[in-house]
Amino acid sequence: MLRLPERIHKRPFVVSISVLLTLFVSTGVLIFTLGLFGPSSDLLSVYVSAKDIGTSADGTVSSNVGIGINLPYLPTSNLLKNPSFENKQYDQVYTVSGGTENAVYVQSDSSANIVYDDGFFADGTVRIMSLDQDGKLVLKMQAGVTDFKTNQLGLWISLAVPSGAAEGQKVTSLSSSSSMTVAVGDKGLLVSDVTSSDPTIMDLGITGNFVSSTCIDERFFAVTNTGAFATSGDGKTWNVFDPDPADSFSIHTVSSLGKVGIAAGDSGVILLCSGGNVISVPSGTSQSLLTSASDGITTVIAGMNGTALTTSNGVIFRELSFSEMPLYANTPDWQCSDYRNGYYILGGDMGQIAIGSYTAETGIFSFASHLAIDESGAFISIEHILFLASGEIIVIRVHCIAQMTAGTRGNYYP
Repeated sequence: MLRLPERIHKRPFVVSISVLLTLFVSTGVLIFTLGLFGPSSDLLSVYVSAKDIGTSADGTVSSNVGIGINLPYLPTSNLLKNPSFENKQYDQVYTVSGGTENAVYVQSDSSANIVYDDGFFADGTVRIMSLDQDGKLVLKMQAGVTDFKTNQLGLWISLAVPSGAAEGQKVTSLSSSSSMTVAVGDKGLLVSDVTSSDPTIMDLGITGNFVSSTCIDERFFAVTNTGAFATSGDGKTWNVFDPDPADSFSIHTVSSLGKVGIAAGDSGVILLCSGGNVISVPSGTSQSLLTSASDGITTVIAGMNGTALTTSNGVIFRELSFSEMPLYANTPDWQCSDYRNGYYILGGDMGQIAIGSYTAETGIFSFASHLAIDESGAFISIEHILFLASGEIIVIRVHCIAQMTAGTRGNYYP
């Protein structure tokens, strides 16, 4: 039979309760202290999220570029489990466009939105790959990167001077079809397939100076300063058509609409070469016309004092309105032009650049204004301007070539 002790000792209970109370009070004081002083303490916080990865001592999150957690320093390795620390790695794929003994020229994807500065990939590694017969990339060579430069003009190749070229015959204009390039110049010089290993000088019986050439829709037109036209459908077989010898002209430029050649020059003169005849048509202006560009459907002809004309048939010309053309502090003398991928571009004598397009539904042009200046802030007199398929613009003046990127409003700095 169970019997309770006649006397229960209270001391163990008192001691146990006292210890528990002390523990609870100490824990409460500790929690209160940490809650009071913890937020202001200089403790490292590591943030990891889909958008922001970084470290901060004051709660500010820094953005991370790369893969993983970007920690500028780490006071203790116990913050991470199985820590691994490697240098950042940046990979970019380019297309090789050419090379020399110790350099390679590459082109980036036009849709890439990351632009790396000069020297960015220096001390890195370049791996040149090519496709094998199975369509797989195979490593061809690997080398260290000693320098990295952007916005380079690429490889320049010296062309062979064809036999038969007379002294003093300089090239004044180049034009290209899908299969060949033709050069024209002084004293009737016309070189067919000039970029090939065997360029050919064509003797057309012309003694005047060729001043301009064009090739639109695989048809070549070249014109002399006196208005004589040379035309070809393949760049090899040429026909020559002269204006009325009783007339006197000073021609500067040529373009075309289909099989009709359009030349323009001083005092607003415009000559048409069509059906084997060269005739003069009224332009509606007395300003000298210096340059022209065409897409084969619509032609823009421009010149002195900001004059710009357009035609879609080669017979009727109209001057572009103030609403179509940009305004400049100095009225431009348009000296050069080009057309590419739906955009016309004009270059002026005081750095003026106009880039615009034509809307067939409204019959209206829309040009935006830009300026080209050199490093000293002086305006560039643009002698030639090229619109590349990549969207880049090459501006050429005497003793200087500048490469710029199109699509940016404002000033262009070579």
